[in-house]
Amino acid sequence: MEDRLASASQAFKQRYSTTLQRLADCETVPSWPIPFSPMMVEAIFGDLKTQTRRAMRPQPNEDSSAVPDEKVYQCPYGAIGDRLWVREQHYRFGHWEPIVGAKTKSNQQKWQFVADSDEVLFDAPPVFAKGLRRAEAVTPKWYRRLARFMPRRFSRLTLEITDLRIERLLEISDTDVEAEGFRDLEDCPYSCPDCKGNGAVYVPPDGSRDCKYPCWTAKGAFLSLWDHLNGPGSSAANPWVWCVSFKRVFS
Repeated sequence: MEDRLASASQAFKQRYSTTLQRLADCETVPSWPIPFSPMMVEAIFGDLKTQTRRAMRPQPNEDSSAVPDEKVYQCPYGAIGDRLWVREQHYRFGHWEPIVGAKTKSNQQKWQFVADSDEVLFDAPPVFAKGLRRAEAVTPKWYRRLARFMPRRFSRLTLEITDLRIERLLEISDTDVEAEGFRDLEDCPYSCPDCKGNGAVYVPPDGSRDCKYPCWTAKGAFLSLWDHLNGPGSSAANPWVWCVSFKRVFS
């Protein structure tokens, strides 16, 4: 019995020490927020995603073929060794209140979300609202909140940047596509609105459809998601991107 108690006590001390070290690291290592979609959060938790690409803003000189100097363009997500705390879609219980004296550009009343509880959910509750409904604004209920509204204290994922570079989006290698969290499928799993199962999801600037990236391939799925997040045709523009490699520190 004494041996079991001693072992449990030692295990507790180890976990407590690890927690304190993590908190200390958060205070000393620079950390930056970064949003991820629900699908990508799941891939990170499953250790299937260790890389992300984000468009450079503003874009470097488009006429230049040389890779932009990383020393000239500062990455908004930090440097190698820095931490990234993940923002993701979540659900909060609360209501809406008008912001006194604040109007939109079209002279409409501005509103703000007010949480009525510190509870946060990452899986959708049985009933929730997607956004403000003025007729029900003051009635407390569950609301879906976008990633950009997540406070630091609710983040459940912390990453460490292990590599950072600049390249063109379409230069992504097969190895990096896999590091982005995408895998090839044996066949098209569905008929998407664009290609209707024929694989024509890559639309070059001239508007033709060459089926270069069928949606059941890893690269096709990656570019399809890029267009979904950044706008139709944005992958065809082949922008300069920050390639951020990372490892999961703790979650």
